[in-house]
Amino acid sequence: MKHALYLPSTPLNVLLSAAHAVEQRHEQSAVLWLIDQKRVDDNPYYEVLQAWPDSPFEEINLFRGTAVGWRKLAERRENFQRMQQLLESRHFSDVLVGSDRRVEFQYIMHLLSQTGQPPKGHYLDDGLYSYAGRPYHPVKDRINAGLKKLFYGAWWQEPYTIGSSKWIDDVWVMAPDLVCDPLKAKNCHRLPPTLFTAPELATLSEALLAHFGESSEDYRTLDVVILLSHPNNIQKMPGYETNLKGMIEHFVGDKQRIAVKYHPRMPGEDAFELKALGVEKVIPSSIAFEFLLPLFKPNAKLFGDVGSSLLMAKWLRPDLDGTAILDENNAFQRRFLTLFQQAGLAVKAPGDGFV
Repeated sequence: MKHALYLPSTPLNVLLSAAHAVEQRHEQSAVLWLIDQKRVDDNPYYEVLQAWPDSPFEEINLFRGTAVGWRKLAERRENFQRMQQLLESRHFSDVLVGSDRRVEFQYIMHLLSQTGQPPKGHYLDDGLYSYAGRPYHPVKDRINAGLKKLFYGAWWQEPYTIGSSKWIDDVWVMAPDLVCDPLKAKNCHRLPPTLFTAPELATLSEALLAHFGESSEDYRTLDVVILLSHPNNIQKMPGYETNLKGMIEHFVGDKQRIAVKYHPRMPGEDAFELKALGVEKVIPSSIAFEFLLPLFKPNAKLFGDVGSSLLMAKWLRPDLDGTAILDENNAFQRRFLTLFQQAGLAVKAPGDGFV
């Protein structure tokens, strides 16, 4: 039997780790380590996973990622020491991660490779960059690789794009035919949508909602759900807030029940003060949007831009009315236009109208 170690760092990583582990539970024993966690004392995913009655994981650990600047180096070394201690009494044949740029993942692969039984590395779909690829910056990436080797060790490998390093053997994605070229060189496996409708995943979703004090009924009557981008991406899209508020005012005037979901990296609960415009629900940003997809009514309108959630929603709930709002005159947004069209999403420019 295989012995698998899952290393999620984001809510989406948690969902895919849980779905994959449930599907593989008769083929492997599984352990999950939450890495690079900004919340330590009250981490919703750690607490819900620990109490999950249908859990496929024999053990769950959490590793902090709260330090900034030079303190991050010391924090990571403390995490490395703890990881090394945990690995002294066990060996994992498979290590699964949502990004092989995670230092923790590469360090674990390095340690396990020294045992004479190198583990197999797996990349679990982390969304957008699986398909659009991550822009390669020759100078910046070389400098980053040099610094990582200096501070951590010669074992560091700088991936050309996420999932493409030599540490990764297999990739598990929603749409293998659409992945970027570096990932096509790996052993590609499809994650079927049925994985995410398993009864075990339903109990995890309900427990997560309960942890946040949410009722599933609040989501079943929504007409419009708007997904906001990562704050770094928002900076690359001029007029983002103005266009967003214009969209909301349109739907409020049309008597639609609207919810918005900020990216987990967005500060505050309602940074753009959208509830004041008539938005009925601000979805807790820490909940992975994919956990909520089974709750929406058929043909509910879903809007997003360059984020991953819109793609995942298209594959997991094709009956939803998904639309990507992209400005083809903006170089950053134009990079994602073809991908979204290939995925079967409607694409509109900001201000085109949303009927």
